[in-house]
Amino acid sequence: MRRMISIYVVGLAVAAFAAQDTFTLDRKYKVDERDSYKVAASLEMTGGSGEASMTLMQTVVKTYENGDADIALSSKDARFVMDGQEMIEELEEIVVRVDKRGLPASASEHGPLSGVSTLLSASGLVDKPMKTGETLKVDIEAKDGRPKAKGTVKLESVKDGVATIVSDMDVTSDEFDGATCKLTATALIDVATSKPNKIELKCLFADAGFEIKSIKATIERIK
Repeated sequence: MRRMISIYVVGLAVAAFAAQDTFTLDRKYKVDERDSYKVAASLEMTGGSGEASMTLMQTVVKTYENGDADIALSSKDARFVMDGQEMIEELEEIVVRVDKRGLPASASEHGPLSGVSTLLSASGLVDKPMKTGETLKVDIEAKDGRPKAKGTVKLESVKDGVATIVSDMDVTSDEFDGATCKLTATALIDVATSKPNKIELKCLFADAGFEIKSIKATIERIK
């Protein structure tokens, strides 16, 4: 009997470890659910350097049977500084449709808020189970507003209810006027909800015709 109990305890420990060894990004949207994120970014542009900050607010206004959702994006305290000159701007609320990974799921309205929302989905390029230490290839074709993305995603760890995901890829999006961004990002994702807790990212643009040369940003959920 004692040996049976020991085997059972070991079995539970192995099962618990296995549960923490994999993670699947699978957001479950609920109407009226709200989230807010602190956004801070530095930009290098053809005309100089700048900084931007805001609080991005998301409200789920509609859900779909396939797991998509319409999300209203709004902001407060939006602040832009370009070469020492400060601009405080009210950004118009828009509604975008996203899939369970947070990626655009239709050709939606475009602007600063949808651009930030696209960066917020930097960790959402894989919707299948990821194993700790495994590097997965990503090859997403542009469709219905969804950006084209090609590169790799790696689940670094799952610890204390947080999954750490590292992304390295080329992303081409309508949000960047069709320019391609070399994106590197580290995202801390809440395992229970698939919501990003924090994302640190860098985008490098090689397209000579695009006014932004680089973006370095931190996006952190306000709990």
